[in-house]
Amino acid sequence: MSLRSKKSFAELWTIIEKFSEENEIDLQILNTGSKRKRNQPNKLNDFALFTDTSIQNETVDKNIAVSVYWRQTGYMRVIDQMITNLEKRFSAESLQFAVSIDHFLSLDFHKGMLFINHYKDFRSINSLKAEIIVLKNCLPINYNFKDIQKIINNNVYPNLYKLIQVAITIPVASATCERSFSAMRRVKNWLRTSMQQNRFTNLASICIERDIANNIDTERILNKFALTNNRKINLL
Repeated sequence: MSLRSKKSFAELWTIIEKFSEENEIDLQILNTGSKRKRNQPNKLNDFALFTDTSIQNETVDKNIAVSVYWRQTGYMRVIDQMITNLEKRFSAESLQFAVSIDHFLSLDFHKGMLFINHYKDFRSINSLKAEIIVLKNCLPINYNFKDIQKIINNNVYPNLYKLIQVAITIPVASATCERSFSAMRRVKNWLRTSMQQNRFTNLASICIERDIANNIDTERILNKFALTNNRKINLL
């Protein structure tokens, strides 16, 4: 079902109305702009706009329903911007490759051929096809990836095991790498230019993997450090 359809918006609007009632939020039509009539340029009709134009200051018809107003001014604009950004971010080739990986992880050999052919020089395609057939016979009818994980191993299915490892480690975006570079810039700034590589690597790892670092018991580390050597000052 398309997100641009009226049915999709109706389902979302029901959730919004319920949330508004629970939190005493008044859903109303916003008053914008002057009464002067402005027309959108025809060349912009089929595009999602990221900057303000004169038509966006047009006075809103107070007789339309609140749901219609928010569908036109909020919902559809967000959907258009999401579609535009996705088309810019992902090429047709990247999407086809991602779909092929998804089919391969579902053990669909033919629909996953785009991904398989990309790594055909490293694995035997005939052996891979045989391994997929054997593995399917060992799985329940309505299997999922967790069922595959329980059965597959490197000794019995070497080709399939290796390609699955590759498939699940291919990143869908570069956001993680970009965040890592940002973290390194925060750690080694112009005040810390003399920091050695070993210390920099350790501090960067702690910063990047902050989800793990936040769960570390610091008191336990301090107590262990205090007991390592004989000290003139008792730290405990």
